[in-house]
Amino acid sequence: MNFSSLDAYRLDRILPAGGRLTVGVSGGRSSGYQAAHIIEANGGAPRGVVFNFENTGKEREETLAFVDRLDRHFQMGLVWLERDGTAPHKYRRVTYETAARNGEPFDELYTEIVPKRRDGTAGVRPLPNPAQRTCTAELKTKTMHRYLRNELHWPTHYYSALGFRADEPGRVKRNRAASAKRALEGGWGVFPMFDAGVTESDVRRFWSAAPALDLKLDSNYGNCDFCFMKSTWKIKETMLLDALAQQIKPRAGVAPPPTVQWWVDMEARESDRSGPFRRDRPGYQTLWEQVCAGDMESAVAENKADVCGSCGD
Repeated sequence: MNFSSLDAYRLDRILPAGGRLTVGVSGGRSSGYQAAHIIEANGGAPRGVVFNFENTGKEREETLAFVDRLDRHFQMGLVWLERDGTAPHKYRRVTYETAARNGEPFDELYTEIVPKRRDGTAGVRPLPNPAQRTCTAELKTKTMHRYLRNELHWPTHYYSALGFRADEPGRVKRNRAASAKRALEGGWGVFPMFDAGVTESDVRRFWSAAPALDLKLDSNYGNCDFCFMKSTWKIKETMLLDALAQQIKPRAGVAPPPTVQWWVDMEARESDRSGPFRRDRPGYQTLWEQVCAGDMESAVAENKADVCGSCGD
């Protein structure tokens, strides 16, 4: 594998003296590239640096296998975590073999009773949406933070290496603007890939040189199988591909694949704010019916920036 521009990934370049670092491995190629370069630049997984993956139960199997391959090949000592509302600190340690695969952490979060709302009563948590991505906050960022604080006893002030590339300046700018808030849960963001000038094409070349390790998944799929942040055409295309892979012929009256049905059921549940994940397009049941009718078009304007950093490639 061709490791280049490693200086940007050395801890003495990333961190102030005595700083602590967590490296999120989301399951996408960019986060894997970042983790591999940090390990190579520092002569192995640096002591005291935590490589972590938070599983929502909606990651594709290819994503879980990719994360496991990277952990074994680069000897990351990867910490696998899941949110667990019944645990004392609301997280549990899992492994590749024991990680949830049917949306259990996600499902639990959005069906559990929230003991106290703003008015002091109890109710069911509303679904996440593009403006309030509580799935990312609760299932990933806060889960990781609770592990660091309660199991490793890290101080509040720590750093998080985020795999944002040089061709994603908007994401870096937004994260830096929110750094004061992130310091409470998630750490201060550092961006070695951005600082090294790494682009998507660099990431592609890196993994094309290591096909045995590469993510066995087209980027259009994303890590979270039907993340509501995906564009409509990607969701419809993935619905069709999943159906055909399971020998389901989409047509009127045919039930969707289980992967799609999960999202349909979530939108049908009762909560404080029932309805679809997004108000600017039809819900998942309607999208599936459109696929069955051969309608693969998007009826709403697509925003290229609508991507979840925790679910994207």
